[in-house]
Amino acid sequence: MIRSFLSLVLALSLLLTPSMSFGQFQGTAPVATFRETDQSISGGGYWRWKLNGGVITLEKNTSADGSFGTTVVPLTISGTALQLDSAASLTWNGDTVLVRDGAANTLALKNSTNAQTLRVYGTTTGPKYLQLLHDGSDSRIYSQTGALILRTVDDSVLNLDTNNAARWVIGNSAIGPYAMYPASDNVYDLGRSGVQVRSGYFGTSVVLGADAILVRDASNVLALKNSTNAQEFRVYGSTTGPKYAALGHDGSNAYIYNNTGNLVFHTTFAPVNDNSQDIGSGSKRIRTLYAGSTIELGSTPATAGIIRLPNLTFLNARNFVNSANVPLIGLDAVDSVVVGDTTTASKITSSLGTPGSLRDGDWWVSCTGTSPARTCSLNVRDTGSTRTIVTSSAF
Repeated sequence: MIRSFLSLVLALSLLLTPSMSFGQFQGTAPVATFRETDQSISGGGYWRWKLNGGVITLEKNTSADGSFGTTVVPLTISGTALQLDSAASLTWNGDTVLVRDGAANTLALKNSTNAQTLRVYGTTTGPKYLQLLHDGSDSRIYSQTGALILRTVDDSVLNLDTNNAARWVIGNSAIGPYAMYPASDNVYDLGRSGVQVRSGYFGTSVVLGADAILVRDASNVLALKNSTNAQEFRVYGSTTGPKYAALGHDGSNAYIYNNTGNLVFHTTFAPVNDNSQDIGSGSKRIRTLYAGSTIELGSTPATAGIIRLPNLTFLNARNFVNSANVPLIGLDAVDSVVVGDTTTASKITSSLGTPGSLRDGDWWVSCTGTSPARTCSLNVRDTGSTRTIVTSSAF
């Protein structure tokens, strides 16, 4: 069979290379020899096909005497392999060149003039293929139709490297599992100045450092939440100082505070539910309250006045000798200011006009006329009747 192969090779050689002349078989080992036309034997123009031990080699002499004492072997054929010389190449149409790239175990598509491209087809219908190339500036891997999938078959990690060093890693079942993370802690960014990631979508949380954790706490609810440590959110006006407003919860109480300047509200400060919350407490008191125009007490206050109180509601006070509140002043009926306690005769009622509903013990001053003929009387309500205590002279 090998002799038949050699015969075919020699026949093709004669047909395809008319510039070569045929030699002969020599000895018991079949050897086909031929010489290049216009090349001297001593000048390296002598070639032979040799079969030895089941291996076919194509040899060219390099000896000055034309013998095969010193040869180069551009091609070797054995029962399991076709081997080219390290400097040889496979070339299609003079432009697509497959070579050993000057290093052990390295195969390359390489043309000194034009960029090369390798395609691996899934089907020629479409077509659909994976393409690997270098355009002279950048390396490119892309898919012609379909997704480009990078995958490990076993439970290995997948590294993304640049400059011959790992930068990003997709972990295995023991890391994450299958977490994507930088190869070095706190070194690499997503996006950069002027080239930003448009949106980030997260299912559970964003962790900054190892303690500040931003989470979705419920539907439409964003939270800073750490199961171990209390969290605080700051909004800076300036990093000089610094100057910021803070929102937090210390585990016992919620707080809003500023470290510099005033804490300013640009809208009405009101409780969520009516008459349900306090400002200050028995042990956490407001030092001073500054009101610009009105203080309203009660659920149905009058419609005018600097301090507005509902009917029969009093401002109370106590000191160290009083164990209970002492009424100071309140409003009774129309145009009636009540000073003192409504349950004792020491109450003083001052009526600025016609008294309203009077009760026993009420005191008031009533005036008639105009100056210089005005007179005033001090009156008291006693057992359902009005008694005049004293009347002034005209003034």
